[in-house]
Amino acid sequence: MARKHAASHCELGWWVVLCGGALEPDDFDQRERMRERLVELVRELGIALQEHVWVWDELNQAQLVVGRFPSYEQAMDTAELLSERIKNVCDGVAVRVMQELEEGRG
Repeated sequence: MARKHAASHCELGWWVVLCGGALEPDDFDQRERMRERLVELVRELGIALQEHVWVWDELNQAQLVVGRFPSYEQAMDTAELLSERIKNVCDGVAVRVMQELEEGRG
């Protein structure tokens, strides 16, 4: 049992991520405003985050990790529920599921 538990820490899980709209790549003020908007949305939804983990990708979006799950199915279930809650509160924000990035990558 302890061996299986220790091994699971090495496996990558799945993230549920809030994504803001497209941003200009070099407009850091715009990116910061979108990050502030996502943080405020998380507060409005009552999601408690111990830290803000931001994901960068080629889509030029502010992306905030709001949950980590061991299985894709759990992440998808949460993403669907969160999507329903968000559409009643905020336009222009999407929810997506992505595989967790190894520390030091991405």
